[in-house]
Amino acid sequence: VNFAQKPHHIGFASNTPGAHLMEVVPLPDVGPQLMWPDVCVEGTRGAELHTSIKLAPDDVVVTVGLDPGADSLSGLRDGGTGRPTALHRMLSSAKITDVFLCGPTLDYSVLHTALDISDLPQFINVFVVEDACTGVAEASVSEALSRLEMERCRAIASTDQQISVIPAAPSPSELLPSLPGVGTKRPPRSGLVRPGAGNSLLGASMRGPAAGLGFGSGGALDGGGGGGRRPG
Repeated sequence: VNFAQKPHHIGFASNTPGAHLMEVVPLPDVGPQLMWPDVCVEGTRGAELHTSIKLAPDDVVVTVGLDPGADSLSGLRDGGTGRPTALHRMLSSAKITDVFLCGPTLDYSVLHTALDISDLPQFINVFVVEDACTGVAEASVSEALSRLEMERCRAIASTDQQISVIPAAPSPSELLPSLPGVGTKRPPRSGLVRPGAGNSLLGASMRGPAAGLGFGSGGALDGGGGGGRRPG
């Protein structure tokens, strides 16, 4: 299971005088920028994964958006430098055939990550677990779902048969053993996921050829504050 933490910086409305939440403002050297509330502020509780998410030793946490001068909407590349993240490298090198996405926000982070995955050279089935996502607005969620369908990404529910059984395969620590904070190698675990039987998509064992990716944001998931590293 992979989790992507995505701090916002230049996109904070509080950093742009006169800006209002969720409006698009032209910024020098950046262009049109959507104004976000302060979320996932580095060093605060809002930047932590929700306490209900139980990380296994071999789960991978990918942090993107570390450039305070650029917003990042995808878990596969940094919005400031465009450099691929560890998640991009893992999906490009591993024999993963299916990816399941969930978390906040379906119409932004989940959408752009799904589109980037669908653009990878190898064919990967991309599933967005709609009832395990949150969205900013009903209109933008509807537009995102339409765009996902056009780009061969499928929106499913957590009870759908596509995720009833996921075969066991190498864990993320075996694919990326050098990543900091990832546990040592160990035998692959069973990848059975039985929706409706008490398993959370974020907490269940999902191992390739399928990979689960959840976007974790303390502020978005538990109503806490938050925000990325504010530009100085």
